[in-house]
Amino acid sequence: MSLNATPNGAAMSENPPGKTKKFLPHKTVAAIGIIGAFAGIYLPVALSRLILNIWGAYVPAVTFSFLAGAGMILALLWAADNVRKIAKYGLGTGVPSVGMYGVGMGMIAALFGLSISWLWGPIAGFVLAVAIGWIGGWLVNHVIGLKIPSMEIRMAEVTAGSMLGFYASFVTIFGETATIDILTYLITGAIAIGFMGCALVIFHAYNANLGPDESLDRTRTLSALDGSLLMLVLGVVSFVSGDRIGPLVTIFMSIVFIIMLYRKYWTLVKRDAYAVREAGLLPAEEELL
Repeated sequence: MSLNATPNGAAMSENPPGKTKKFLPHKTVAAIGIIGAFAGIYLPVALSRLILNIWGAYVPAVTFSFLAGAGMILALLWAADNVRKIAKYGLGTGVPSVGMYGVGMGMIAALFGLSISWLWGPIAGFVLAVAIGWIGGWLVNHVIGLKIPSMEIRMAEVTAGSMLGFYASFVTIFGETATIDILTYLITGAIAIGFMGCALVIFHAYNANLGPDESLDRTRTLSALDGSLLMLVLGVVSFVSGDRIGPLVTIFMSIVFIIMLYRKYWTLVKRDAYAVREAGLLPAEEELL
């Protein structure tokens, strides 16, 4: 199918054309992303230890890793929201650049946190992410000279959100970070899944919806859908932990999220598109001669 944007060339706005709708404020999205990610990172180990102390039964932390997957989606949705705010100033093809720039700094902060401890690592990584993200935004504005309003705070939020998402992706796979040998998993490539997956979630949604009919709810829905797809991949990868229940729950939850969000996204696409036309099948090779 081919989709045609609205013909009037209307400027991008928070609301879809002809609609007046209230969306979650950005600060609320930020709060949900931060709280949800930290909860997803800490709860698997906390619940595992709680069950051990109360009932004397050992349940691996990875059994509850689906909580980290859900927290990861919330954190990446927050980061993607900031990419949208930055890119609306006319970056165009710079949307992926903003995403990769923030995710790169977020990865550094996450690895720093992983090297500290299970308890303080996420907090230390988050603080570092905010700091280097703000500095990175300042350099972009004052050295490169883009002069985008609030670039410093936006890049700090993109970096912090990607750091939390990246950290949560590791917890989704392994259930905890206390036993992770960072160098080992760097070599095996597990880190690449989190890096590229988080980057795509952060910059793909706005890039895919870019145009005069771009609307906030459609872009956010696609961000959440991308995050759910990443959660599905991480659920499959988490079988390397040796557990079965946790990965299966993660996979099941992600599939439910994907179905719900895909249906919602397709509804929003049809709402915002000027027209939907059947493009037909691709021509056969002999028809092209």
